[in-house]
Amino acid sequence: MKKTLSIITLITVLIGAVTISGCSSGSSAGGQVNPNTLGTPFTLKYEIITSSPIVSNPASQGIGYTNGTQQTEFDNSFTSGSSWIKEITVTSTTRPFNTALVTGAITLNTPGTVTGNIYLNGNQVAHVVNPTTGNIGTVVMGYSVR
Repeated sequence: MKKTLSIITLITVLIGAVTISGCSSGSSAGGQVNPNTLGTPFTLKYEIITSSPIVSNPASQGIGYTNGTQQTEFDNSFTSGSSWIKEITVTSTTRPFNTALVTGAITLNTPGTVTGNIYLNGNQVAHVVNPTTGNIGTVVMGYSVR
C-alpha cells in the first residue's frame, strides 16, 4: 500500500510539474533558444546532480521524465554516484511539447543540494537547485517547448 501511495504521489507531482511548465517558458541559463523556429527532431537532455554521492534512491520512486512522445517514463538506474543523465531525441511536431523531470526522495551521503537541469539542443533551458532536508532531496521541474 505504501509503495502504491508513493507512486501515485510521484505521478501527481509529475502532472503538476507539466501543468506548471505550460504556464512559463522556464529560465534560460545558457545559449539562446528560439522555440518559435525549433524544428523536428530536437534533442532533450535531463540531468540530476547531487552535492554528495547518494545513499539510496528507492527503485519504487526512481526518476520520472517526459519521453519523445510526451509520455512519462521512469528510470530506476540512479542508485549510486552523484549524477544521472538521460538524453532523448524528439520527433514529435506537437507544440507545446511539455517536459517534466521529477525525482522521488533521494538520500545523500551528507546534507547538501539536488540540482536539476533540462537542455534543449545542448542549451540549458531550465535549472533548479534544491537544498536537502537533512540528507533527503528532490527535484520537480519542467519546460515547455513552443
